[in-house]
Amino acid sequence: MLMIYSLRLLLPLAAAMQLAACATVMGSKPVVIAEPTQPMGLHPQAERITDHAIADDLKYIASLRQRLSVLNDNGHPIDEYHFCKAQAWTDMAYEEYTNNDRSGVVDAAAAQANFLIEHMEAQDLKIPTDTPIIHDSKKVRNDLWSFAEQQKQHGLVEKVCSSACALAKMEVQTVWAGHNELELGWRYAESPIHAAERLRNQVQTELNQCDPVPVVVAAPIVCDVPKAQISPTISKVEVPDVVYFALNQYTLSRSSRAVLDQVANVLREQAQGKVLLSGYTDIRANPQYNKALAQHRVDAVRDYLVNKGINRTRIDTRAIGQNVQSASDLKRSFALSRRVTLAYDGLENTDLKNQQSDLQIEADKSQQGQPQLSHKD
Repeated sequence: MLMIYSLRLLLPLAAAMQLAACATVMGSKPVVIAEPTQPMGLHPQAERITDHAIADDLKYIASLRQRLSVLNDNGHPIDEYHFCKAQAWTDMAYEEYTNNDRSGVVDAAAAQANFLIEHMEAQDLKIPTDTPIIHDSKKVRNDLWSFAEQQKQHGLVEKVCSSACALAKMEVQTVWAGHNELELGWRYAESPIHAAERLRNQVQTELNQCDPVPVVVAAPIVCDVPKAQISPTISKVEVPDVVYFALNQYTLSRSSRAVLDQVANVLREQAQGKVLLSGYTDIRANPQYNKALAQHRVDAVRDYLVNKGINRTRIDTRAIGQNVQSASDLKRSFALSRRVTLAYDGLENTDLKNQQSDLQIEADKSQQGQPQLSHKD
């Protein structure tokens, strides 16, 4: 059985080596590669319920990142359009997999990443620039798609600069927003839409630094407004988007309460704002235990905000359960996974703050056997 799983992971790499060899023999002639298909390294969705299958799948996604690293080590520019798009698809596959999304979007995103990486490994000079609306997504924000098409028509994809990279990431974020809206509703597409808008603005800002060739930039709107009526610039307020928990616990630490005090202040000032709380655990213990622990954690955060004067109707919750966050060591990875994330809707003049002031890393490995739910500090 171990040999079978090893072969699943080695197949994509072997295929890439074969394509690279073909490219050497054929010289500069483009290599024809089939359209993206189901990644060979991912288990079928029905099998993604065991620790072994999940570990294999995460290794496969990590192998996509490793292949990108090898490409960059061999001189492929990190700001090149297709390289950045492959990175973005890989990130999407990883995030949705670790969020327990089993809709098929993980397979589609991983397939797109593998497709582009194979082209780059084969040194193909005619890599497709289309960004498909993948399975389990929908088309949203026509203005962003039109912007991307205009930039492609004016040659931005052929440039190697941060603007081309930002354009590639913007397209994938827009697909991601379409998936979130299709699965959960419009308000849950807010985070990737904000990311796509920031990337579009980056493209517009940095175009002149990329290449002097004329490109399409949105024309500024000029209004005939007397100077006395021009509003002063409003500084944005940072609002935290996560709080962390200790091993097997769901009571808020003093540091976490301080973080949520900042959240409550913003929500009180902006009565139209809403928040979605999503609870996670690390991957130890069984899924049923972790689901219950995740629910306790989101309940604790919700109750704290309600006690701070936030109406319960403005707070939605969901318990997701076990999750994997990458980090430099295992203990830190577990600590980053024990969290409740906060996604906002309707807030104005705010920036998300990914803080770690309340991160709690266990001191030793003395935990043995089935953990028990605890609300102790």
